[in-house]
Amino acid sequence: MSPYFSIILPIYNVAPYLQRCVQSVLDQRFCDYELILVDDGSTDRSPEICDLLASQHQCIRVIHKENGGLSSARNEGTRIAQGDYIWWVDSDDWIAPDALQILYQASISKKPDMVKFNYIRIEQDTLLCLSSAQPGFYHGRREVQTLLNAGFFSAGQFCLSAWSHIYRRSFLEMNRLAFVSERIVGSEDYLFNLKALLVAENVQVLTEQLYFYEQRIGSLSQRYKQDLPKRYTQLYMQLRQYYSGAGMLEVYDKKICRFFVWHLLHGTCISNEYRVSSGHSMRDGRKNIYKFLGDPEIRSAMKRCDCTGLRWKQRVQLLAMRLRLEPVFYWLYVVKSGKKEERHYGKEI
Repeated sequence: MSPYFSIILPIYNVAPYLQRCVQSVLDQRFCDYELILVDDGSTDRSPEICDLLASQHQCIRVIHKENGGLSSARNEGTRIAQGDYIWWVDSDDWIAPDALQILYQASISKKPDMVKFNYIRIEQDTLLCLSSAQPGFYHGRREVQTLLNAGFFSAGQFCLSAWSHIYRRSFLEMNRLAFVSERIVGSEDYLFNLKALLVAENVQVLTEQLYFYEQRIGSLSQRYKQDLPKRYTQLYMQLRQYYSGAGMLEVYDKKICRFFVWHLLHGTCISNEYRVSSGHSMRDGRKNIYKFLGDPEIRSAMKRCDCTGLRWKQRVQLLAMRLRLEPVFYWLYVVKSGKKEERHYGKEI
């Protein structure tokens, strides 16, 4: 008999944190699950720990594979999963004590395609992160569309991370939903969930905080990311292609442009370029901003961007992007914030 949950842990060099994550699953009161550990070519003690855990617990299955990245590991775990619902959990985080019981109760009756929940962020001071999505059961494409719109217009507050949802496995299979490599697109979770919300028939949104996300100093999310505008442009183009194939591009084109220009380029790429690290100076970043703001695909998106709800200061910044006025952003992100040009962000790993 297949388990109710398949919990998939992509693992790459997280030996100091792996036991904590796995134990948070093993300690659950609800026990109808399988735990799939996907070792993505780790070079530390992670493979050894995975095998030891599997020898001690029948519910644990292990995959050892060549390094292919987070998306590759998630997809490989999903390929062998047998549970009714899939939960991708990052192996350096952990889940709340009664998470599976709460998710079971939330999903067993109406069998939603997706269940969304809140999380707790651990970074110096613990921070409770509440999604802008209102709790309740969203039935039918029209109701789910309100969640999709929230994802486009307030991605940060909505939270599009895969680990903040569980997904019905048959829903994923029916719609052929899988992760695109993070080496091709930036923020693979964004692309995945904006696809999933387009085709979902019903979604359950919970108020409970079921996940603990730890922002570690020196983690990948804090480092300078090379070629981020290029990878976000790929995300934008793949999103447009998917919506076009679903016959929904005309409806969502301006919203996709808004998401791309305001959230990804303005909210992420520009600040990323002001991160100083080995091989990347502030001067390099300033040049890169001017360069990517001149990209034809980006300029086309800026012209079609939905400006609904933007305050006047935001509209001024959007105009500065269109005019390629990089000094405006240098003043905002460096001068005004008091950031030192020689500052390094985390350790290079």
